[in-house]
Amino acid sequence: MTRAELARDLGVSEPYVAKLVDQGLVILKRDGSVDERRTLANLYLYWCPRDSWHDKPVGPFGQALRRKWAAEEAAEQP
Repeated sequence: MTRAELARDLGVSEPYVAKLVDQGLVILKRDGSVDERRTLANLYLYWCPRDSWHDKPVGPFGQALRRKWAAEEAAEQP
């Protein structure tokens, strides 16, 4: 997955993905592609998108993040 593909999949801009790379949340492999497994783990634990992000259409990567957050939230409910 490229940075551009990640940006499309998350429904964010490419400059925003560059910012996430600078913050260490998006991990790149030696060839410059996105390390999807490590990036998913980082974004799940540390990324806090704006509320409007949850209403945007996103691709499979963004959906995976939403599912993980929803499962965590459901597990916290009594």
